[in-house]
Amino acid sequence: MKHLKWPIKCLCVLLALILLIVAGVAILNFVQLRPFYKTAIPKFQMPGIEDSSFDEQGIDYDEDTGLFFFTGYMRDKTANPIYLVDAQSGETIKVIRLLNSDGSAFCGHAGGIAVTDDYVYIAGSVDCCLYVYDKAEILQAENEAEIACIGAFPTAVNAEDGVKASFLTVDDGKVYVGEFYLPLISAYKLRDNHHLNTRNGDNYALMVGFEIDPDAPFGLSSTLVLPTVCQARYRGFVSMVKL
Repeated sequence: MKHLKWPIKCLCVLLALILLIVAGVAILNFVQLRPFYKTAIPKFQMPGIEDSSFDEQGIDYDEDTGLFFFTGYMRDKTANPIYLVDAQSGETIKVIRLLNSDGSAFCGHAGGIAVTDDYVYIAGSVDCCLYVYDKAEILQAENEAEIACIGAFPTAVNAEDGVKASFLTVDDGKVYVGEFYLPLISAYKLRDNHHLNTRNGDNYALMVGFEIDPDAPFGLSSTLVLPTVCQARYRGFVSMVKL
């Protein structure tokens, strides 16, 4: 048995180190999030939280209907949902199951959602696009209805490069599309020309915007825009990707 003591000791030390790392991450997470939880006001439980296969990702509020739109992806590869929640009562009005244009289940990452007057946009991640759904069709559909994508709006800046749409937001008549940068995961690696140096330091991912245009295909102009504070830096990126 003596020859087993050394491996057992090594294993115990390794387990202790793992526990210390986990505890350290938990403490750091608590410290970083404490200001948020001190000021946050609980309103209602996130929809779909009881479904262990659902990873909630995106949220947007639609002033016209007074509804929150929640989306995310299903780890069991069933069709991703959109939950519609009444902002006043916190009640889930209905859940819509998303399909691709060909009628198959949409199982993409669905990292973000943006709602405008006529359309609902879902972040297309590595596909460098926004998946577009008809807002009126979603609002009129019954609970648990399946709604097919009506098309894809490209976030490509040229034939070889594009913005990997990971999250979305609507502001000042524009839909902004942002990326995530994780160098150790191939899906989130970005080209060097997406890395910008600004007054706030190095930025390893981009956010670009598209003007909301009711007369344009899928309700968005294809001309890229950025918030005013980023405009000067963005001109350098435009020249590098040769728009």
